[in-house]
Amino acid sequence: MRKTLITLALLCVLQLCAFTAFENGKWSADIITPDNPNHAEDFAAKELQYHLGKALGKKPAIIKESQKSSLPYHFYIGGTKAAAACGVDKSKLAMDSRIIRSVKDGIVFVGGDRNGQSVGHQWSVACQGTLYAVYDYLENDLGVKWIWPGELGEVIPARTKLEVGKIDRSGIEPLVARRMRESGYSSNVKTITGWSSVDAWRKFMETQHLFLIRHRMGASVNLFHNHGFDSYWKTYGKIKPELFSLLTNGKREPLKGDPPGQYITMCVSNPELHKIIIQKWRSSIPRRKASPYTYMINLCENDSPGMCLCANCRAWDAPDPAFATSEYWGKKQDPLTRSGRFHRLSKVKWGEEGDKVVMQRQPSLSDRYAKFYMAVLKEAKKIDPNAKVIGYAYANYTQPPVETKLDKDVVLNMVPGTGFPYSQEDSNNIRGMITGWRKAGIKEFVFRPNYMLMGGNMPMNLGRIICGDFSFAAKNGMIGTNYDSLTGAWANHGMMLYALIRLHRQPDLSYDQMMKDYCDIFAPADKEIAEYIKFWEEFSSSITDAEFLKLCSENKDRFGNLGGGHSSFYLVSAALYPRKLFVQANAILDKAEKRAKGNAVVLKRIAFLRKGLRDAELSRNCSAAYKAWQLAKAQNRPRPERVKLSTEFKKAFNAMAAFRASVEGDMVANYGHFATYEKYHASWPHKMIKVETKKK
Repeated sequence: MRKTLITLALLCVLQLCAFTAFENGKWSADIITPDNPNHAEDFAAKELQYHLGKALGKKPAIIKESQKSSLPYHFYIGGTKAAAACGVDKSKLAMDSRIIRSVKDGIVFVGGDRNGQSVGHQWSVACQGTLYAVYDYLENDLGVKWIWPGELGEVIPARTKLEVGKIDRSGIEPLVARRMRESGYSSNVKTITGWSSVDAWRKFMETQHLFLIRHRMGASVNLFHNHGFDSYWKTYGKIKPELFSLLTNGKREPLKGDPPGQYITMCVSNPELHKIIIQKWRSSIPRRKASPYTYMINLCENDSPGMCLCANCRAWDAPDPAFATSEYWGKKQDPLTRSGRFHRLSKVKWGEEGDKVVMQRQPSLSDRYAKFYMAVLKEAKKIDPNAKVIGYAYANYTQPPVETKLDKDVVLNMVPGTGFPYSQEDSNNIRGMITGWRKAGIKEFVFRPNYMLMGGNMPMNLGRIICGDFSFAAKNGMIGTNYDSLTGAWANHGMMLYALIRLHRQPDLSYDQMMKDYCDIFAPADKEIAEYIKFWEEFSSSITDAEFLKLCSENKDRFGNLGGGHSSFYLVSAALYPRKLFVQANAILDKAEKRAKGNAVVLKRIAFLRKGLRDAELSRNCSAAYKAWQLAKAQNRPRPERVKLSTEFKKAFNAMAAFRASVEGDMVANYGHFATYEKYHASWPHKMIKVETKKK
């Protein structure tokens, strides 16, 4: 067997050769796929065809392996006979791995694939190793880059001749799960807001999704575990209330404002809860063995801080004087509601209601949850020695445990309490959180910060700090990401988004390297664009917590909640972004346009940034007009004055809406995401459109 493998390897090396695939306007190579290509192979062939066609002005043909090709050379895609002849057994390749190898009559692209619902579907754990082999070639051999979604963000160097050199390389994605949640991208959407048509919405979402596929977003292992007990109250609330948290009123019941009980947390010390969890998991073992999609027991708590006051849960907590001084834990005088649960029990900056900072220090429940994870894992290992559990580091248990050690088979979903502003001090806290949990025994974790939600559609760049977090996490046990979320402000957050997405496949890249990639596509105006990026970086880093909290308090939404959160950032935009900022930023783009004079493509790219800037300016104008109108109503000013201010708001809104409609096809921003929250928090008069279900 060994001798056979050595012979095959030597044969493969002897077969390595270079060939001319395109010359004098003609192809001497075509693209060969298996007769029944899987999702990744089919997609890979089309992507190779598209990019080669753009580079050379003429597309190569795609044909099935059983068809006879009249050309001398071939781009072999996936599990072809050419791959097998070269010693590659596709069935044994690791998921998300890739191989690119020259053979006597062409080049083989093959990798570890697994069909899911569709290519890039981030819930179905589809794998696209063959597709990644094609992308590897496009980037490293043809100089292709994808800087933002859409053709304008593509860099595909033109050429008149294509010579394919000798290649023999392989690789695998550094993370087993890579995800940025795409706001508004779902087959279950019933209505949309902020778009002129359903087609405009679909085009934006599909273009953005393709961009993420090209940057290898996907997964080979299911690490996308959500809150695991949100249906428990419906099932067990009446028959087993002891499974749920004991609250300050002496009852185990849902919080006020949460009738279904989705947000009530569990009595995690209760052995009966552990038993039910194990039973559910055990019953799923046959299905798990037949499926690659679930391999860990989900212990991720419901979307609230831990709150059980029972003696057993309290006995699992590490000593902390903050328990005695807390209105909830010590005085038992704090009746929790759904809306107040985070700000009263955990000092976190979720960005949900601006930065409502809790002044009183709250105790950490990390030891309680660490013991919970270990207790369930112990029972699971009696059934399967290879069992693993996954749980959160979340809300009031983000900080590492003080006295509890964890097994290597406890995987964490780390959700640091972050929001805007985001400083180096905040970043250092996250790094301390990671280091502390590692010392407690955690070997692997999923990084799931919320800070990509911040900033609305306004210009912002905190990419340098955020990318530093990513690189630190990658060196300290991060095996996957689940960023919440991608809001799609591509013109105004482009550099930050490009850098973070790019890091998912090369975590060791420096921010400055990625910034050079971004700015290079604006050459000869690359220096001016670098100045533009740094302008917003300096501004974004200059805002303090105290300054921002003041603005949030002064700009509340229609429900009386603080503005400035991830869904209401626009309410503080008029105060946070004075007009002079737009004058200064436009002046930098003026210099860039002057430098790029005569270069049509670069001028379009500068115009893309300008569109984002104009959208932000019109949004802040609308916010300013809205606040003036609302203030006049609150002060009951004379009716003519209120009518006038209402008219001015409508005028500002119409100007903003008209502009957005004029650029919605240019990938400037996901206007549906922002319009949804503008309508919800401030009743801005966006129209809703019904989405008809596509017939299969």
